[in-house]
Amino acid sequence: YTDAYTDARNESDVLVEQKLLRLDRFVVSSHEVWVLDYKRQLLPGQEADYRQQLLAYVNALKQVFSDKTVHAALILSDGSLIDLL
Repeated sequence: YTDAYTDARNESDVLVEQKLLRLDRFVVSSHEVWVLDYKRQLLPGQEADYRQQLLAYVNALKQVFSDKTVHAALILSDGSLIDLL
């Protein structure tokens, strides 16, 4: 992530196809958007489920920010950033 951000939101609700999604955080810059989801830890076997969750968030934000690249990552309680999409 190299661009200075232009907007950042916490605990944002997004309605997609009559389904309400709650995003922990998203950060917008001039060229990209990052969706960040906070988790205590990443246990073996959880990555696929979290990837599906983040994919839903990415797809929702692509509709809003169609001119930007949308990425997604987990932030763990120890400060680790796990880039999943």
